Amino acid sequence: YLSRYFASHAGLPFKQFLIRKRLELARERLAQRREPITALALECGFNDLSVFNRHFKRIVGMAPREYRSRAARSLDRVP
Repeated sequence: YLSRYFASHAGLPFKQFLIRKRLELARERLAQRREPITALALECGFNDLSVFNRHFKRIVGMAPREYRSRAARSLDRVP
């Protein structure tokens, strides 16, 4: 019942909601920090780097390393 209730109000199942929230946090940290991606994935609640990479690429559209490098380049252009 709780799963159906959550999905009807949030628009997606709890597991997908949680993954998206964890990836939001990971995106912020990738843009702001220089720590290894493995450590960052663990901090955000992913126990396996390959699972983190797979979800990140599926939802964000690029690998975490590519996201970090693009974020760094965009910060370099800010006056």
